[in-house]
Order: sequence, then structure tokens, then C-alpha cells
Amino acid sequence: ATVATRALCSDAPRQRPSFQPRYLNKVELIGNLGSDAVTKELNNGVFITELKVATSENIKKKDDTWEQRTEWHNVKVFGKNAKAPYTMFQKGDKIFVTGSIRKSLFG
Repeated sequence: ATVATRALCSDAPRQRPSFQPRYLNKVELIGNLGSDAVTKELNNGVFITELKVATSENIKKKDDTWEQRTEWHNVKVFGKNAKAPYTMFQKGDKIFVTGSIRKSLFG
């Protein structure tokens, strides 16, 4: 372990991998729908689908008991992806969502 620690802290130049992204804005959620998906068409003809997704994790507390912690995510899908058949999903269904975080423009 001492050798590895020295190697990690050494001033020797590091080789970079051939591909290294400078920034990454990617989100992947696996959770349950908290309500049926709602799809709307905006005045400019763009479609938007709103999903409420719950993700949960079990957290061990100091007293060695477990607590389930749930986070709610408001997901908005725009454009051609928003026209996908989200109506086939219902409240409680497990869903996988991938995308990126954007500052909300539509509240």
C-alpha cells in the first residue's frame, strides 16, 4: 500500500487516455413513475412530456437500523422524444430515463 500511495502522489508525468471528455452532463435514473405521464403541445408546435420519477435508496443509520430515502425527480422530455408512447406507462411502473440536466425554463 505504501508503494501505491507514493506512486499516486509522485510528481512523475501522467499519461492521459486517448479520449478524455472535458465536461460531462449526463443523468441516468431508474425509478418508479409517481403519476401517469402528461404530454402537451406548446404554441410553437413543440411537444413536451412531463414525468415524475421516484428513486429510493436504503441508508444505514447510526443505530444500525435502515431507512429508505426517496427522492422525486421532475423530468421533462422535449421534441420528437416527447412524442414517444409514454401513455403506455402508468403510475407505479418502473422506468429508465437518461438525459442531461438543464436549467428549467418552463417552471
